[in-house]
Formats: sequence, C-alpha cells, structure tokens
Amino acid sequence: MDKKDIATLIQKYLDGNSTAEERTFLESWYLEKAREASDVNHDRLNALNKQLRNRLGINRKPILIRMWPYAAAAVVLVAGFLFFSQPANETGTSPANMTVHKQAPVVPGSSRAILVLADGSQVELSGQTGKLAEQAGVSVIANQPGSLNYEQKTTGATTDQTNVLRIPRGGEYQLTLADGTKVWLNSGSELRFPAAFNGNERLVQLSGEAYFEVAKRQGQRFKVVSNETTVTVLGTHFNIAAYPGDKEVRATLLEGKVQVNKGRETAILHPGQEALMHSDRDGIRVNVVDAEEAIAWKNGYFIFKNETLAQAMARVGRWYDVEVELQPGTENSRLGGTFSRSNSINELFANLSLIHAHQFKIKGRKITVMK
Repeated sequence: MDKKDIATLIQKYLDGNSTAEERTFLESWYLEKAREASDVNHDRLNALNKQLRNRLGINRKPILIRMWPYAAAAVVLVAGFLFFSQPANETGTSPANMTVHKQAPVVPGSSRAILVLADGSQVELSGQTGKLAEQAGVSVIANQPGSLNYEQKTTGATTDQTNVLRIPRGGEYQLTLADGTKVWLNSGSELRFPAAFNGNERLVQLSGEAYFEVAKRQGQRFKVVSNETTVTVLGTHFNIAAYPGDKEVRATLLEGKVQVNKGRETAILHPGQEALMHSDRDGIRVNVVDAEEAIAWKNGYFIFKNETLAQAMARVGRWYDVEVELQPGTENSRLGGTFSRSNSINELFANLSLIHAHQFKIKGRKITVMK
C-alpha cells in the first residue's frame, strides 16, 4: 500500500467514515510503524498533529489519541510518512528549533561518478552517454545517464584490466559488469573490478555501500571483498555497507544464499538475514532483519530505525555532501522514521525538527546539531 492509500485511510479514520476493516488495518499499521520509533519528543505531538490535519484538510476537533503502547510514536511516524516527501512549511518559515542562514538550498545527491580505466585515465560520468572506451575486447558504454555497462564481445578478454568506479559524496551510480551482474553504488563508495571475468571466480573489491544482483555463472563464484570481510555467492541479491572509518560491516541478503567470511569465522546467510562484523572484535553476528530496509537508499529513502543521531547523520552527510557536527550530548539520541532522499536538506531538517528536541543549524554546507 502506497502513501496515497495510507493518506486516504487516515483521512477517513479521522473523519469517522472508515469501515471496521479499514480501522483494524490502519491501527495495526500504526502499531507496526510505531515499534520502529524511539526518543519521540511528546511535547511536539500537538503541533505535529495540527500540521498533519492541515495537510489532510481536516477541520474537525483533534482526534483523541488512544492509549496504545506506542501511540505517540505512531502519530509521529504517520505524519512523517505522509509529508516528509513534501516541503515542511508552506509559508517559507522554519520551525522554532531550526536555524537556516540565508543561502541557496543544499540539494540532494544525483547520478555522479568517476571511472578510472586500466591505463589510469579518468572519465567524468555525470550526464555522459555513448561508448566511452574499449578495453581488451570489452566495450564500456553509458546507455543512459546514471548507468554504465561493460559489454564483453569476445570470450578471450583478459582479466588483468582493473577498473575503478568512484562515487563522490552527493552521488550514486548503477553499473553492469561484463558478466551481467548489476551493482548500485551509494554515495562515497568505490568499486574495483576487472573489465572482464575469466577463470573460476569473479572478484571485486568494495569500499562503501552497494547493492548487488549477481548474474549466475556455473562454476564461477562471485566474491566481494570489503574491510577484511569476504562475501561469496553463486547467484543472489544482497547489500553490503562497509564505509572506511565505520567500525561495522553489514551484509544483508534479499534473495539466494551467501557465505560470509571474516578471518577464520564463516556464516551462511538466508534471505532476510544480516551478517554484522565489528572491526574491534572477532566473530560474525547473524540477525533476522527487514532486508528491504537495507536497500531503502537505492529506492530513494532514508529509513532510520532506532538509530543514533551519529549513525543517521553519517548517511545524511554523505548523500548531501555536507559536514555534520554533533555537539556533546547529541550523538546517542535515537531517531526513527522514513524520509525522502529527493528533498532538499532544508526540508529534511525542518521535518526532523518537528519530532526531535535538539536544535538544528544550517549554514552553508555545515549542519550543527545542538541540545
């Protein structure tokens, strides 16, 4: 069910026109979303409820919030779900706990990348289309902006032609490798890969975050190496987050089966599972997760599920290519909710300021979060 359907159900619910079946569904949906939230500033619920009602065009008296275990958090998430993809304030003013210096809005990321060919030459890929290079029987073609294809014309193409695709902060890009494997790369990521695959394995090296849809090849395993962790597959869909400086590497499986190795430790993942590796300790922890949340970035959303502000702002900083300063006492505050990655950063923080007690200041490309 999409946002428009949910909005319709909420309006019917608040107007008292929903059926028993619709009320049951919506209340269940409330509770499911509410369990994902924490650290809600309940003092802002009245203002938030008013904004939600204004967006839905409801003029009746405010609805009485039932005393569900997670009711207050649910209201916050419903409001966020409905209007986080729209401007937070139609008058152009900012919430009381958000300061924006006069400036051009900080816009979200876009399709940007730099391709480094085997001879060291670099190709800026923003908006590029057409054939870009030919390497040992492999054509490098940008069929459309934001997408790069490696097309292997001959079976004898050599594998010692290493290429690098670098995604800057504020960018993302899609790549199709010579074997047909599709890779989506997130901001601040880098993938090293051969122009062609031969031999008994297909090996790539990742720094950052990427979602893979691996093409099946009998007898030729696909391996991704990231921060001393190796993920081995035959044919599957999975996401890896392994940014330099992060203490954790996460491999999340959506389809198929993968083997994860770190040192002497090995784990087998099944769909809906995540392998978590920590740089400061040995071992692999396997968790059951909502795998779709791992690729929310690929589908155009931030999903923060009980994350610290430090974790959430690291992702925000990469996508908008901004510096985020967290003043003492803010780092471990928790955040939950769904946000559109297509909004300007002003809109993002305007909405954040409605559900969080901290102060947000935007000046140029620097964001300061204060108590």
